[in-house]
Amino acid sequence: MLKIGEFAALAQISIRMLRHYDEMGLLKPIRVDPETGYRYYDYDQLARLNRILALKDLGLSLEEIGLLLDGALNADEIRGMLKLKQAQLRQQLLAETARLNRVENRLRYIEAEGRLPDGEVVIKAQPALHVISLAGSGYPGQVFAEAFAVLKRHGLAQHIHGALTLYPGSLDYQRTGQRTSSFHCEAAFIVDETVQASVPVTAERELRVWDVPAQAQVASLVSTKPDHERALDAQALWGWMHLHHYRLTAPTRELYLRRPCETQSGLTELIFPIEVIQQEK
Repeated sequence: MLKIGEFAALAQISIRMLRHYDEMGLLKPIRVDPETGYRYYDYDQLARLNRILALKDLGLSLEEIGLLLDGALNADEIRGMLKLKQAQLRQQLLAETARLNRVENRLRYIEAEGRLPDGEVVIKAQPALHVISLAGSGYPGQVFAEAFAVLKRHGLAQHIHGALTLYPGSLDYQRTGQRTSSFHCEAAFIVDETVQASVPVTAERELRVWDVPAQAQVASLVSTKPDHERALDAQALWGWMHLHHYRLTAPTRELYLRRPCETQSGLTELIFPIEVIQQEK
């Protein structure tokens, strides 16, 4: 028989781990001295220990290993367990590969620019928003002012909880790389669910009530620049998308993080709904 220290040295694992396997019931010592409490192992137990270590290396938990070693699972259950682990490892590999790409892209940016970027891009989900909005030509501040005056006149201003601008032309810009001569936007106020009816502005135009759909994945950049300089951050976000092989799935938008309709506030979240561009094999 081997003392626990000798058996640990033979297997090249720690004594603490052997004690843990004993407590888990995975590998009991062949004998425990009743007076000293010393654990003793046999050379024949090395094969079982090696199987534990091999299964652990596959990423299985000690509980799963115990079920396998005890014969509590049939062949189909073992196959299902390993297929699940296979799927989990593939997902982890994709996530780590994406992280590696982001590190490499950040290094390329620093090498080219000699500094960190002004703002950080974060990928996240975007919830649906219930809005009342007005489409128009001109700068967002002008369209917002017109829309707000109509809402105030109809007694709806107290229902406003936030504001954002949507840019429907961004999808055309992605496709052609060309900006249109006219500047179109949709000024949207985030309102509570009690607001359901559209509001006329003129005989030809109205503030429409609708739900901006939720987005599973958006690229978000918080800009601290004033309105007339925010295009620089938007252009940087376009560059980030190209560098990381993303494309738009819906119009870009600006969410104003201070008071509603305050497009000059200098604190704005630029939001680009995105998806990965599938590379041809």
